[in-house]
Amino acid sequence: MSLWGTIPESDPAAGSFYLLLSDDRMEPTFAAEGDYDFGNVRLGETRNGETPFTLVPDDYPDVTVNGTIVAKPRSEIVTVTLRGIPLNGGTTDRITYYCRFEDLGTET
Repeated sequence: MSLWGTIPESDPAAGSFYLLLSDDRMEPTFAAEGDYDFGNVRLGETRNGETPFTLVPDDYPDVTVNGTIVAKPRSEIVTVTLRGIPLNGGTTDRITYYCRFEDLGTET
């Protein structure tokens, strides 16, 4: 699955980013080295459009991040929440919004 998003309230010149999600990997195109949002993922059971997951970031193999993907039926908006991300000596939840689209392939 490919999802498209932008950074809210950011410089429009920053451009767009994507989230590539498979059965066992989560890879946003905007992740920086040392970030917590790309790596091996284990998806749980989807209920009412909400899928829990655990993520083991590539740069922190001893850390497990819990989160959810919310994709309500007939909604174009997908919300990805990472819980307990270290920040400034504490932790925070990171919420990112994406638009889903169907990849119909590339015409040449």
